[in-house]
Parts: sequence; structure tokens; C-alpha cells
Amino acid sequence: MTDGLVDMTFTASLDATESKATLSGNTVSWQETDHVAVYDGTARRDFTVKSITAGKAVLQGKVKEGSSEFYAIYPYSAASETLPSAEGVLSYTFPSAQTGVVGGADASALVSLAKADGSGNLAFKNVASLLKIHVEAGVERVRLSGKAGEKIAGASTSKLAEKAAEGTEPEIVLTPSGSAFEAGDYCIGLLPTNFTAGFSLTFEKTVSSADKKAFVSTDTAVDFERNGGKSATTATASLDWIGFPIMNEAELRNFAAHTALFGTADTIELGADIALSSAWAPFDLSCTLDGKDHKVSGLKVDAAEKAGFVSTLNAGAVLKNIEFTADGEALVKLTGTSGAQSAGIVAVNNGTITNVINRVPVWHFGKCQAYVGGIAGLLDNGGIVSHCDNYGTLSSGDGTAAGIPDGSADTWLGGIVGKVDTGSGLVEYCTNYGMVTSGQGKTKAVAGIAALVKAGKVSHCTNEGTLAPDYTHDADLSSWISGIVGRAQNMNAEADLIIENCVNKADINCSITYVTGVAGIVGQCHNEAVGTLWINDCDNLGDITLDVPDLNKLRMGAGIIAYVNGVTGIKQNVNRGNITVNAKNANIACAGIAAWVDKAGQTNTNYNFGDIAYAQTGVSTPNDKCSGSPIVACLALAEETEATFSMKNDRALGSIKGTGRVGGIYAIARSSAKNMKLTVTDPYLGCTLSGYWGSEVIDGLTPTDDETAKPYYFSYRKSGNGNTYNTPTVKYISLATAEAEVVELRK
Repeated sequence: MTDGLVDMTFTASLDATESKATLSGNTVSWQETDHVAVYDGTARRDFTVKSITAGKAVLQGKVKEGSSEFYAIYPYSAASETLPSAEGVLSYTFPSAQTGVVGGADASALVSLAKADGSGNLAFKNVASLLKIHVEAGVERVRLSGKAGEKIAGASTSKLAEKAAEGTEPEIVLTPSGSAFEAGDYCIGLLPTNFTAGFSLTFEKTVSSADKKAFVSTDTAVDFERNGGKSATTATASLDWIGFPIMNEAELRNFAAHTALFGTADTIELGADIALSSAWAPFDLSCTLDGKDHKVSGLKVDAAEKAGFVSTLNAGAVLKNIEFTADGEALVKLTGTSGAQSAGIVAVNNGTITNVINRVPVWHFGKCQAYVGGIAGLLDNGGIVSHCDNYGTLSSGDGTAAGIPDGSADTWLGGIVGKVDTGSGLVEYCTNYGMVTSGQGKTKAVAGIAALVKAGKVSHCTNEGTLAPDYTHDADLSSWISGIVGRAQNMNAEADLIIENCVNKADINCSITYVTGVAGIVGQCHNEAVGTLWINDCDNLGDITLDVPDLNKLRMGAGIIAYVNGVTGIKQNVNRGNITVNAKNANIACAGIAAWVDKAGQTNTNYNFGDIAYAQTGVSTPNDKCSGSPIVACLALAEETEATFSMKNDRALGSIKGTGRVGGIYAIARSSAKNMKLTVTDPYLGCTLSGYWGSEVIDGLTPTDDETAKPYYFSYRKSGNGNTYNTPTVKYISLATAEAEVVELRK
């Protein structure tokens, strides 16, 4: 006896159904090198194998003299120094790092517990469960984890023959005894766990200094019971490898197939240009995919919903630095027949798309409500599209080629984004070069940047693409054609809707039956009495032409905004395009800045340099439904309570000529307007006017100073029904002065 310790031996039984068993049922036995931790009530003691007879081991060691109750843990390396509780709960650490054993499991993962009976026998009971896998030769590492983050290793506790408590580690790593695995079956030990969302296996190796991974996963719940297990050898016998960076088509497809295994903390890169040889299946993306300025060619997608390279870019995910080329049969095609669907390089974007170039055509054939964009179909939940360019043609047809009948749902087409939804978003520093066209009878908007914006911001974007819609539109359905945004409609009370610093460089020529309005920047501003809506610092450089047939409907053309039905402010915008509207028996509003205004708001320091011309054929005398002006053509506010519209510091240049009434700052305050408070402050006129001013005809009147400019800032207004107007001080401005001011404004 030394230090109160006495020699002790135990007989350790090994039941293959309860301890040290492999999943395949191979016979296992005690080894002479085994160590066991024995608890004598005062401390953990190290016992070793003295002898092995008939499958039983005799364990020898020392215990505290007088001890009468003994617990044991195999292997010794797993045992905690914490003594068993009075209830018989033992503490141990289940290894998260294991070494592969061909046909079996790492001994350190075969954790077993025992309590000595009255005869000194220790009957060990397994803690672990096992997963059997097949590993290819050359694999260097295998990782096991649960998709719901289950803790499958680390510190744990349990009673004898009962399920262990959850551990502290969410991953187990299996490595070979040498530099790489030999081909064969291996077992991974893990704490008994119910993988509620399934589990995944990651196989890793290095080839030519490049990391490669393969994945096996299940989305189905899997329950690993104590002393039991599962086999995944069929699924792991042949692996689809992904290189990091991704170098070829097979690896890219394998990544897309296992994309759910990558989260926001992961960045996956392309290491080469990749050519797709067959149809692509859109996938959800939750990590960062960085193309490293490489190209993906041959993108061919035909989907009934969410058509694109990516179906949904989730919150926190990023797609960046990648170009999609238009070679061969590359095409993204949406063919849905029901619901609201979307198409683009990313169909639905809740994350960030940056520095992506698209040259692939995006088509919509079907009768579903569709949001079609050259980069993203639908943008929501704070999603971002930044520094992206589209060269691909966007189009919507009647579906004849796809065997789908003509649609009955709205279609929205934008060169960059189809729709920015109420969850807000940001479109910035993007350029559209692609043609945007439609033959769909229910087309709601065709726009160079974004067709429909319900919240968020469109900033520093440019359209150079041709807008060429060609459809017969329903008579009672409004439709908008615009260089930047088709319809801006703030539906988010928590944030501004802002369109700023955008430029339209493309001429827009439109002769579509029933089209409502055409504009360089925004087709329609529509405020739903929530939030605010601003159009600031935008430039239209393209000519706007609208020719419509014999229809008794309102038609609008404008350099900046065609129709204003609620806007907070229109500030510091510049129109340089010529605006022309021709119609027979149709009402016309034609303006350099805003054609038709229906609700309260303001203009401030806007410049028109373009020539404005409109002709209402078939009408012998002018009326207050036909008007044109360099700034605002028609004010038609009709609010039940007082509606204030203010116009401040606007500069009217160019020329205005029409068969109806013309005005320097505004042409008409319509007879239908009521409760309108109109305030005009510091208007500047340098424009030439030809048409009806009030009841007289003026032909080529050009102010040369303040006095000659003073009478001509408006043509006609209704004084009754609660309307009030001020009398501003009108000032003359020369073209040179206005140009110099714009130079300073745009610095």
C-alpha cells in the first residue's frame, strides 16, 4: 500500500452488442495497450490490461483503500476528472478529432461506461453511435456535421446504458493515419443525435495545390441511437468533387447541387472561365460566389418560375465579379402560366449583386405576372444591385413559340431590375445597353433600369439601351415607357423612395396603341400616401417621341416624368432631349420636366433645354386638355382637402410649340382642379413659345428680358373651386447663363 492506495483488479467483459462494436459487426476485442479510467469515489485511477482470456480482460491498477463503489470509462483519454454524481452520471469528452480505421472506428470514439458488480466485473455499455462511410483513396479529411447545428462531440454526460446529453462541438473530423486514406469503409463515432434537418459529409483533398471538396448530404431527419448507427457507404462510394477555386463545369454544377451547405461566412471563387454544355438548373445561393472576373458561357435556362443562373440570392449572400456571355444558344427563358414569377441572371435578389455583366437574352413567354430584369427579376428585403451592366435583350411575347396562350397578367421589364418590392432595395452605378422590348398585351412598363420600384433607391444609373415595345395594349390598362424607372410607387412608410443622379442617353420612339406615357427618367410617380418620393439630379439626353392613333385617351410625354400622381419633390433635374407627342382626338400633356401633375408636391431648380412639340390633329380649336410647357404641362390636382404644389427656381429654355395651350413654366391648371394652392417662386424663362396662350395665338415669342418674359409663365388656369394662385416675379434667363449654372450644379 502506498499513500492509502491498494492494488485492485477487475474483470472487464466485452459484449459486442454493447461495447467497442463496429457498425459492420466485426469482432472486436480488448487490446493489451488499452487504458481504462476507474473512479473509486475519491479520484480517477488509470487501469491497464494485465491479461486477456476468452475475450475478457483483467484490468489492474490502484484504488483508495476502503472504496466499495466503482465506475469506469473506456478509454481513459475520454474520462473527465469529475467524479460520478450520486445518481451515477458520468462526465467525459467525446472526440471531435478521430483517426480512420479501415473496417472499424477510432478506439477513442468507442466511449463506453461501466459499474462494477459485487464480483468485480465491469460490463461496459457503449455511449456512441456510428456512421459508416466509404472513402476513396487519396482523401485527406472527412467532416461530419448536422444541418441544424447539432452538437455531436465534445464534453458530455450520461448514465450507464442511457442516451448521452448533447455535446459541445458541432463537427467531427476524420483523418487518416498517414497522409491520405486508403480506399475502404470507415466508421465515424458520434454522440447519439437526432439530425432534425439532416446531416452533411464533406470530403477534402488537395490536387495540384488546389483544394477540392465533395459533399454528401440529406435534408431528411435522421436519428442516430445509442449503440446503433447508419450506413452511408452507397452515397459515399463515388463522389462529385468541387475544386476551390472552381475550375470547370462539373465542379460548378456540383457546387450548385450542394449550395445549401455554404452559408454567409463562406466565399467560393471561380478560377477559370466556364462553358456550360447543357441546360442549367437555377439554384439558391446563401454564400459569396466571386467570379474573379471570369466568364460563364452557354447559360441556358427554361423555367416556369424564378428563371436565372440563381433562383434566389438569399439575405447576406453575394454574387460578384462575373460575366455571362451570349454565345451559342445562351438564353434565360421564363414560361410560367400562373402566379408572380421573375427572371434575370438572379431571379429573386435579397442579397448583393455587384460587378456582374450580363450579355444573355432574357425572355418571358407565358401568362404569369412577370418581373423581368437583365440582372435581377425581383429585388426585395434590402437587396442591392451595384456596378452591374446589362447588354442582353429583354423581351416578353405572347407565348406562341412556347405553346402558351397569350397572357392575362401584368408584365414589367427593366434593363437592370424588373421590380424593387416594398421590402426596399438599392440599384446603383448600373448601366443598361440592351434592348428592352415587349409584344405582351399586358405589359405595364418597359424601362431602361427598373420597371417598377415600390421602395428604396435607384442612384447613379445610366440607360443607353433601345426601348422598343411593340404590343397592342388593353385600352383600360396604363402602360409606361421610360429610360430609367417605369413606375415609382412608394409603399414603404419607413423609408424614402429616391431616384437620383441617373441619366438616360437613349432616344425613345413609341407608337403603341393605348400606351399612356413616355419619359426619359420616370414614366409614373405614384405615392400611396406613405413614405416620400424624390426625383433628384437626373439628366435626360434622349429625344422622346410618342405617336398614338385616334383614341380619346390621355397621352403624356416628358423629359423627366410623364405622370405625377403624388411626389415629394422633383429637384435639380435637366432635360436636353426633344419631346414630341402626336395624337388624333387624344388629350395631350407634353413637357420638359413633368407632363401631368395630379397631387401635391414640388419642383425646384429644374432645367429644360429640349424643344417641346405636340400636335392634336382633328381638333379645330384648343382646349384645356391639350397643353405643353418646358417645365409642367398640366396641373390637375383634385384633392378633397387643400393640395399645395410649389414650383421654385425652374429654368425654361428650348422651344415649345403645339396645337393647344403653351406656357413657359406651366401651361394649364385644369378646370377639374380644386382646393389647389399653387405657388410659383422665381421662375426663369428663356424659351420660345408658339401656340395658344390663353385665348390668343403666339408664334415664336421669345423673351429677351424680365419684362418680355413676365406674362408668359402660364397659359390658362381655373380660379374657382377653392383654388389659389400667387403672382411670381418672372425673370429672363439666357441659354449661356443656364448652361453655366448646370455646370456648377453637376460638379
